[in-house]
Amino acid sequence: MEKVGLIVDINSSERQCTLRHFLSIQQLQEKVGNHLPRNIICWPQQSIYPSVYLLDSDIMSVVPFSEVVGLAFVFHEDDALVAQLRGMANTYVASSFFSSQTFTITHGHKFHSFPSTASEILPSCFPSSLFRQLLRVKSKLHRAMNSRSMSAQNKVTFQVEGVDKFTWLYLKTKLPQPMLSLVVVKTVYVGIDDAIVEKWRGNLESCVLTLPEHLTIAQSLFGSAVGLGFRCMLQCRLQSRSRTARMTSSRQVEHADELNVVLFEQYCREFVRRGIELKYLECEDLLTVTIRFRRIRGADNLLSHLEVRGMIAEVPVVEDEDKWPFCSRTLIHGQKIKVIRLLENVIVLESNEVVTFNEAIRELNDML
Repeated sequence: MEKVGLIVDINSSERQCTLRHFLSIQQLQEKVGNHLPRNIICWPQQSIYPSVYLLDSDIMSVVPFSEVVGLAFVFHEDDALVAQLRGMANTYVASSFFSSQTFTITHGHKFHSFPSTASEILPSCFPSSLFRQLLRVKSKLHRAMNSRSMSAQNKVTFQVEGVDKFTWLYLKTKLPQPMLSLVVVKTVYVGIDDAIVEKWRGNLESCVLTLPEHLTIAQSLFGSAVGLGFRCMLQCRLQSRSRTARMTSSRQVEHADELNVVLFEQYCREFVRRGIELKYLECEDLLTVTIRFRRIRGADNLLSHLEVRGMIAEVPVVEDEDKWPFCSRTLIHGQKIKVIRLLENVIVLESNEVVTFNEAIRELNDML
């Protein structure tokens, strides 16, 4: 995987920046060597969670601008957005901090996902604005797929305003080469005492995702479940008067359900191919999305579409060596783990009780 870091300083004259590194499990192992036993893991199993886990750290390095390849979006595991990240490119989750001075791993929130979340003075920033716009497109796309429309065309169109050029450029890094065309743009407004109509020609870029190889592209932008939608009413009620309450409801697919599915197939039976069409009008910051889908009934018929999207829960592979989770939510003696001291092979619990690795493993083994 690419190296992920947080820019903490920029030297424009020498065209380089200073990064604070987020470490993958392989990169952490390179730093600590045998001090981290290979049967110990510091975060939840990858197959169960939506994004790649990383470890925040105090390790710094100076990187030339030429080696910066793009944006990465790193969230803490407790952030509400984490549930929406499954399948999206360049998204990561962190739950802990590694100190290279003391060789300790501390579970907790040691960083901010965006600079604007670190201060009340800064309401937004470039990566936050870009990602929020991307999530807005993703949310509207999924809501449009949950349509009960009986139109024979099986087609839904929606518009997303305020999608700036930088967000579209990020989308284009994943999309096939868009087609460019000139269109007539019109605006109407009131002057001093008259109505005014303006027209001009603007650039419209369009791209269509329909083929099997386009599914991976669509998932990297809009998540694993892109192109799937229920045709039934989904309800979620707030049961608390608290303004900060956040409720979630869910239901599994049933055999009697009918769903909307974008098939991303090589050969189609319709005159107009099923797929997702994106049109971006830069002069208006306007993204228009058209979805053409097929209605499919029954869980059995849907199974292949879930499998190709990687949305079927797999039975974990039994490895020769057991892995013991010393992650932030693991309970030892009824308490969460606060610190892992790699040099001493001990963990510190919330009550500051110190437990050896072997004692913790024995307790975890007894709970199985």
